[in-house]
Amino acid sequence: DALSYLHTHGMVHGKIKPANIRAVGDELKLSGEGVRSIGDPKEPTESDDAYNSPESASGALSPNSDIWSLGMTLVEALTNRLPAWDRTADNDPRLPENVPQPFADIAKHCLSRDPDRRWSTTEIRTRLEREPIERKDAAKQKPSEVGKAQELSTPAPRKSVSSPEERETVVERPLAIGKRRGCLVGAAVVVALAVI
Repeated sequence: DALSYLHTHGMVHGKIKPANIRAVGDELKLSGEGVRSIGDPKEPTESDDAYNSPESASGALSPNSDIWSLGMTLVEALTNRLPAWDRTADNDPRLPENVPQPFADIAKHCLSRDPDRRWSTTEIRTRLEREPIERKDAAKQKPSEVGKAQELSTPAPRKSVSSPEERETVVERPLAIGKRRGCLVGAAVVVALAVI
């Protein structure tokens, strides 16, 4: 939301990175340091680090530069490391394999070397909103439809059960539970970044 506001008002942040995101009580705040008009030159004292977009070396900042920085920050927040990237090469940064969806998709589209191919804040919001809608659609199904869907996705039960213990055994899918928890944690991070 903060980046959308800045970009629609002809401004860029210019310094999106973890050091400029602060937790104050229950809120996350983005520092105002570095905010300037689109196209204003970069300050001469600013160093070239991984959070700076490839085109920032030319000096001018754009909303696409903020999107690059957001992608780098998102990956680092989720994995505790930055994507592998060689500034001198022509390829896009390589994302760690453990970035959960939808954040891997968002980061991939934020970290394109070509600034015109990077997603806008609107496209990022659309991708984030698509995930909860898919879950809500499943919740709106009638109980009979949910039961049918579960029958189709689970293998047929065994015909013979030798003991009462086997009949009462509940099998949980740990992978599905782990993915759900990972998505919730990731969603919390993205929501926090969006609030900023």
